[in-house]
Amino acid sequence: MKIDLAATYSFIAIPVDSTLQLSSEKRILLLESNGKLLISTVGNSQIQYENTSFMGKGSFSIMNIDNDTVFIRAVVFSTGTEESIPIDNFLIFEKEDRILLSNLIDKCISNIDKHVIDCSNREESFFRSLYKTMQLSHKKIDFRLVYIHRYINDHYFEVITLNFLAELIGFNPVYLSNTYKKFFNLSPIQYLQLVRMREACNLLINTTLSIAEIASKVGYVSNSQFSMTFKKHFGKTPMEYRNISLLQRNMINNRSLKGGV
Repeated sequence: MKIDLAATYSFIAIPVDSTLQLSSEKRILLLESNGKLLISTVGNSQIQYENTSFMGKGSFSIMNIDNDTVFIRAVVFSTGTEESIPIDNFLIFEKEDRILLSNLIDKCISNIDKHVIDCSNREESFFRSLYKTMQLSHKKIDFRLVYIHRYINDHYFEVITLNFLAELIGFNPVYLSNTYKKFFNLSPIQYLQLVRMREACNLLINTTLSIAEIASKVGYVSNSQFSMTFKKHFGKTPMEYRNISLLQRNMINNRSLKGGV
């Protein structure tokens, strides 16, 4: 796969309350920023994001809603495989994906004189995966629900409420809960609890952290609330779950040792 560069923006300053218009209706826009932005599409879909990366296809209005000037870098390009991606569709990226996207922007900016550059195998695989996600999210699910799903996965350890999630994408809380459940078979808060419980199990089995420390690490302010929720999910208290899991692990290890003698 090759990247056909149409435009690069190595440094754009957006003053407070100012808006930048970027269009890539036949190409892909890749952007990263250091502040809080409000992105709007032609269809008036809006979403806020801060200190993260963005990839989309279409015409976008990008407004600085931070308290200071926001600086962005952006690349508009084509790989020849994005024709099936609908207009005004985009994805927001955080954490690990940002590193790859940032490196890709560096690569494009430093090779602008070449116009066409080669993708690495990792970049090609990444693009194909993202394009598929964008196609499916447009056809079957509102991209804002995909954003909420990803947000919960990335921020489960923070204090999250239904109202907060609804405000992120401009939904009514009840509408968000009902629509999200239609596609994911769980409400946003039920899914949040599921993610937290999975991580709690991992920490109980693989660390020596106290129950209070684990509760805090998976987003619970109250130890009693954490223990009550955990028991509701697994039928055991966190300490009972840890003791049983460790006992089972020791039994398996002992059997392995005896089998090797």
